[in-house]
Amino acid sequence: QGTLAASANYSLSYSGANPAATPRSPPAPADAQRRVYGDANPTLSYQVGGSGLVNSDTPSGVLATVATTASNIGDYAITQGTLAASANYSLSYTGANLTVTPRSLTVTADAQSRVYGDANPTLSYQVGGSGLVNGDTLSGVLATGATTTSNVGDYAITQGTLAASANYSLSYTGANLTVTPRSLTVTADAQSRAYGDANPTLTYQIGGSGLVNGDTLSGVLATGATAASNIGDYAITQGTLAASANYSLSYTGANLTVTPRSLTVTADAQSKIAGDVDPTLTYQVTSGSLFGSDTLAGALSRDPGEGVGSYDILQGTLVASSNYLLSYIGAQLSILPVPTTANGGVGGDSNFAASQYQANTGSGTPPIVNISYQPGPSSSPVITVVQSTASAPTNSNTAATNGSPDVSQNIATGAGPMALFAPISQFDKAQYSSDTLPAYAPEAGQAAILAVVARAGTNSQADPKVDVLWNGNGSSWAQLNGPAANTAKFGDGNGSSRIPAGDNGFAFVNGTTDIAELLKQGPVMLGGVKPADGQGGTPWLLALQMTPDGKGIVADDPITGRQVVLAYDAATKTVGGVTGLFDPKTRQVTALGDTAPDGSGIPAAAWTQLKSFRSTSYFTVTL
Repeated sequence: QGTLAASANYSLSYSGANPAATPRSPPAPADAQRRVYGDANPTLSYQVGGSGLVNSDTPSGVLATVATTASNIGDYAITQGTLAASANYSLSYTGANLTVTPRSLTVTADAQSRVYGDANPTLSYQVGGSGLVNGDTLSGVLATGATTTSNVGDYAITQGTLAASANYSLSYTGANLTVTPRSLTVTADAQSRAYGDANPTLTYQIGGSGLVNGDTLSGVLATGATAASNIGDYAITQGTLAASANYSLSYTGANLTVTPRSLTVTADAQSKIAGDVDPTLTYQVTSGSLFGSDTLAGALSRDPGEGVGSYDILQGTLVASSNYLLSYIGAQLSILPVPTTANGGVGGDSNFAASQYQANTGSGTPPIVNISYQPGPSSSPVITVVQSTASAPTNSNTAATNGSPDVSQNIATGAGPMALFAPISQFDKAQYSSDTLPAYAPEAGQAAILAVVARAGTNSQADPKVDVLWNGNGSSWAQLNGPAANTAKFGDGNGSSRIPAGDNGFAFVNGTTDIAELLKQGPVMLGGVKPADGQGGTPWLLALQMTPDGKGIVADDPITGRQVVLAYDAATKTVGGVTGLFDPKTRQVTALGDTAPDGSGIPAAAWTQLKSFRSTSYFTVTL
């Protein structure tokens, strides 16, 4: 009855009863849900409808879905699962969907840099947004248009093939790959050259990261030094040497050192008659050269003395500037005895010397060969060679010297009287510069060589005229010795002045006959092995001087008309065979080969004979 009552006016009687209870009908529709791919499922909720829940009743259990965190995007049904109400309720369930949406993902490229010419670095990136889940990864790679040959600058890093699955919504933010200059070092090479020479090519070494892509440097190094610059160090600067903007060039300089110029001065041998004034002491630059307008200062000098003999010619005050390294090779001044007059005095003819000498062997009158040296046209000296069958004149002022003897043959050219030819010797620069030989018969070789001797001996005399007589038989030199003034004298260098009868000279003995000592007195005729069966040969070489290094002997060869070098060993005083040709202009030696040099004009037979020459006899030659 509870509190149910009536006023006092009533007498209330209560009779209870039980109502018929029926289940309530609360519909329970599920809430539609959304979540991002990879996230946990949200709490699956629902709305209670119908008659609703009363008495603080609550359903039991939960809704359910098959979607998991790894489920791809899409709609997944939300089922009633275990959701239930007590028996007091009649539950009707209405489902909904759980929608999985793409996961938000950002990719931001990392800014990169590399040196020009290098390979691109790996293009990397940062993943942002909601990030990757479930072990997912991106596929593909970022990209850039830069290659190893791309110039310095910025190049965009694009998304390229980089992608995510459909479970993601990818947003890309780019960056740049910056190509920077390549480090390059250039180090100049230290250089040197002699004063007066042209500068060498200024070279350098490339270091640092080096040049790539076939690139080269432009321009050249520079120096302030010129051919006329004095000795010293001159900086080698970068000059116009440059690299493209793709390089950062660092230059390290060096020096060009100008060193003294080597110069060798060789004194000219001189002679004079006792009592005469000294000739001018001259010299030749025999190695190296003076540059530009440079000159030597000072003068040569000689050892004091006026007696007959040889005196060393010294360097004296002759000097070069500090730009030169001067070497001096001395010579000798020979003071000769005053000539004596023979056969009745001196004649007046200017073409011949004071007297002549005729030697008779056997019966009859042999021919006479007059070989005369005198200045020719335009101061060009020549030698006159005339063979005559006339009787010997009694003195120089006779028909022979006046050109009237019966001239039967000119042995210089084989035709015509009084023919002239240039001498073959180291004194004739024009002869050697043109590399030609005079046309003379081989049998005139001995006479021509004696003419050279005469010329050499009288080169510095005031009135250089010499008459040398030959008996003309072509085989013997025995009759060449005579007492006439201004003629060539022959001896052994030890006081004997006549060649033994029946022989062409004195016996040459290696190790005993000191040719180097004999050459201090004058030229030495060296006889070789006699030709066999008329095959020709090189019967005589006229030794003139030692080579500059003292290891050889320079000699005139009458057959080839050249100067040659004989091997010489100073320690054993041994003279060997012919080892080379000597150039009197340059003082250089060319080794003797198997064949004559091309263009030399030397016959093969003469070359072979020259190579086979070995000294067997000798005699000294003085004037």
